[in-house]
Amino acid sequence: MLIKLIPFNYILIFIGLFFQLNSALGNSIQSNDSLSSIGQKLYLSLTDALKEPLKVYKLCLGGQSLGTIPPDIELLKNLLELNVTQNSLTTLPNGFSSLKNLIELNLSSNDLKVLPTGFENLVLLEKLDISGNPQLIHSRTVEVIARMKQLQILNLGSNDLTELPQNISKLTFLRELYLEGNTFSESEKNNIKSSLPSTKIFFD
Repeated sequence: MLIKLIPFNYILIFIGLFFQLNSALGNSIQSNDSLSSIGQKLYLSLTDALKEPLKVYKLCLGGQSLGTIPPDIELLKNLLELNVTQNSLTTLPNGFSSLKNLIELNLSSNDLKVLPTGFENLVLLEKLDISGNPQLIHSRTVEVIARMKQLQILNLGSNDLTELPQNISKLTFLRELYLEGNTFSESEKNNIKSSLPSTKIFFD
């Protein structure tokens, strides 16, 4: 048999190498699992998030009766997702534009009137929800959003709208536009569709 031709000490070496390789692969898988779990923790308090700001990737402050967001939020440089829905926000801090890694932002159901200076500098933002902010939907806001070419999904629902600002036609880069909870005439719906022919629009 072939095994008789192989010195016994070589067999021991091969067995040792096999177990070392198996152990290394196991450690590699554990390491990858650890890396994939980074950012999975959802913070529910800005106070807690600021204890280790560079390790915060998801923050939800929804329904906390907030009238303002402290400017310290700009310290969360690696933040990817922020949800501040159902508060009483009328403004956002100017430092908000420092959150350059944001991908998803939910500002729905507040009392916002304008977007902060430099908002268009959120160059990675793909999904923006500003539904339930009826005083925010005007041509100035659309002008800001029009400079955010990477944005894919925009929610303008429940804003008591009967028409959209004319410059909405600049948002041709949008993949999806949500307009539920508004009262558009059929004529206005057709105008919106004509303005954004490549965008999937949801009216209800």
